[in-house]
Amino acid sequence: FQLTPTLPEDAQRPWRCSFALRLWRIVCVGTVRSLALGMPTALAEVLAIRKDKITQVWAARVRRELALPELEHVILLDALPELIDRLVDALAQGTKAQVSEHIKTVSKEHGKQRAVLAGYTLKQLLLEYAALQDVIFAELDRSHAVTAAERNIVHNVLLQAIKDATAEYVAIQIGAEKSARKEAENYARQLEREKQVREQFVATLTHDLRGPLTAALASAQLLLHRGGKLETRQMLTTRIIASIKRVDAMINDLLDVNQLRGGGTLPLSITRVDLRALAEGLLSEVATIHGERFQLEIPDGDV
Repeated sequence: FQLTPTLPEDAQRPWRCSFALRLWRIVCVGTVRSLALGMPTALAEVLAIRKDKITQVWAARVRRELALPELEHVILLDALPELIDRLVDALAQGTKAQVSEHIKTVSKEHGKQRAVLAGYTLKQLLLEYAALQDVIFAELDRSHAVTAAERNIVHNVLLQAIKDATAEYVAIQIGAEKSARKEAENYARQLEREKQVREQFVATLTHDLRGPLTAALASAQLLLHRGGKLETRQMLTTRIIASIKRVDAMINDLLDVNQLRGGGTLPLSITRVDLRALAEGLLSEVATIHGERFQLEIPDGDV
C-alpha cells in the first residue's frame, strides 16, 4: 500500500518549513513502517537522539546507588552505548535474529567485564539494568508517548541483555572459583609434601647426630672410669674431639641449607679427600659404641 501524507499548514511557512518537514517525516515514515512491519520506529529515532542524555543520567544514578564514585567513566559505561544502539535497531527492525545476536554479544561482554572487577557483585549487575530501564522510560516519556508495544520491545531487549550478562558473569565467577580452589588444593599438597620432607629431615638429622654424640659420650665414660695408659687416654680423647667436630659440621650444614632456602649462595671449596681416613674415623666411632664388630677392608693405594 502507499500512504501520501498531507503537510500541515504550518509546514508551508518558510521559517518553519525545514523543522516541520523533518518532524512530519518522522511521524509519517514511522507510521508507514509500523503498519508495514508491525514495529514502531519513531521511538527508535527518539531513543537515538536521547542516547547521550540517557547515559549521563544512568551513570550518575549508578555511581550514587551502587557506591562506585571512583570507578573510571569508560569502565562504568562499558558496553552501555552499544547496547542502546542495539536497542534502537530492535525498535527500528524488530527483534530479528541478527539484532538478538548483537545484543547477546554486547551483553556477554558487559557481564564478563563486570565479573573481573574486584568486589563487584551480581546484585550490582542486576541493579545496573534495572536503573537503565528506569532511565530509558523516564527519558522517553518526556518526549514521546510510549505505546505498550514499544514498552514490550524495550523490556524484552533488556531482559535478554540481563540474562546474557548474568550468565556470563556467573560463568566467569565459577571459573575463577574453580581456579582458586584448584590453586588452594595444589598449595595444600605442596605444604603436605614440605611437611613430609621436614619430618624425614628431622628423623635423619636426629639419627645422624645421635651417632657422633653417642660415640663422644661413650669415649668420655671410658676415659673417666678406666683411664688406663696414656695411649688409651689419647685415643679416647681423639674420638671425642672427632665426634664433636662431626656434630659441628652437621650444624654448619644446617646453616648452609637455611641460607640456600633464603635465596643465598654458598662458596664452594673443592679439595681432595682421603676416603681411607674418613672411613677409618667412622669405623672408630662405631666401634666405640658397638665394640669391635666391624672390619674395614680398603684396597692398597690412594683412595
